Amino acid sequence: MGHLVDFKFVLYFDCHEDTMTARVMKRAQDSGRSDDNIESLKKRFRTYVESTKPIIEHYAALNKVKTINAEQTVEEVFDCIKPHFVN
Repeated sequence: MGHLVDFKFVLYFDCHEDTMTARVMKRAQDSGRSDDNIESLKKRFRTYVESTKPIIEHYAALNKVKTINAEQTVEEVFDCIKPHFVN
């Protein structure tokens, strides 16, 4: 039998595939990661659509997902995250 975890929410960073690809390819210039390439990104996104997105949708139906617009700057994203962790 699986273990149950009591959690308040899932933090979901909503970002278009094009934005994610551009950011990772920029990171690839300095990261040295062998998986920072277009083919790996296509596989990652396919895995997200097939495996991860249904889980997010499940928890969204339970009102357990806090969605962050990750199309913004790093500073703006951080400002959106902070209120979810302040008591």
